[in-house]
Amino acid sequence: MGTIVAVVSLTLDGVMQAPGRADEDTRDGFRRGGWAHRYNDAVQGRVMGEHMAAHRGALLLGRRTYQDFHGYWPRQQDNPFTEVLNKTEKFVASRTLTEPLPWQNSTLLAGEAVGAVRRLRTQRPDLDLVVLGSGELLRSLMRAGMIATYRRAEEES
Repeated sequence: MGTIVAVVSLTLDGVMQAPGRADEDTRDGFRRGGWAHRYNDAVQGRVMGEHMAAHRGALLLGRRTYQDFHGYWPRQQDNPFTEVLNKTEKFVASRTLTEPLPWQNSTLLAGEAVGAVRRLRTQRPDLDLVVLGSGELLRSLMRAGMIATYRRAEEES
């Protein structure tokens, strides 16, 4: 059976909010977005890109993360993540999105997330799934005991 691996940025006091851009996730008045940029460098980007390219599974994303990623990554040039993210198979858990999804290699998992992911795992039992961010989806999968591995960001390099 394939595994579900969660890769998240989480503060010690339990805040899980997008770290990439200052305007990426301003819900609830969050003003600390973009904090991760000052820690990025070319070596980290290269290593993370190589790691992502070596992964043979798929991404499992919630609606909010999918829409943010789609709004940003396909338009990035000369970035090691863009090609990998475009080519990677993406499964999106959402009760509100409809097909066809706009980003290549994206499939909608309609309805209740836990049941939809269970059906996917039955149909594709050897498929490894990586959840990036997607806090609401992740919490649902955690409650159902479906997360096999949790990784800190620095473990990815």
